Amino acid sequence: MRISGLALVFLALVHFTLTHITTDVADTGSGFVEDRWANPLWRLFDWALLALALFHGLNGLRWIVDDYVRSPRRRAATKAGLYAVSLLLFAFGSLTILTYRGLGV
Repeated sequence: MRISGLALVFLALVHFTLTHITTDVADTGSGFVEDRWANPLWRLFDWALLALALFHGLNGLRWIVDDYVRSPRRRAATKAGLYAVSLLLFAFGSLTILTYRGLGV
């Protein structure tokens, strides 16, 4: 949690700075993403941000479920649902990052 949290501070600040401060919000659209993702390193950066943020949040939710859900059966079901939703979000996010071609193609 500490390592992913530290990495997320750096990744999120870079992402926020590039997307919302150095680029005009009105210019942030599919063309911006297409130009940025033409470089594979930006795709890797965004994928790392997705993976770390999702799994950091999932780990925090897992601790919350362990603390507040008393019934073992309900705890297992809640965690299974969290894991399934997280895996689905990770799969769709990864698929988007890996296969995005832009609107011009």
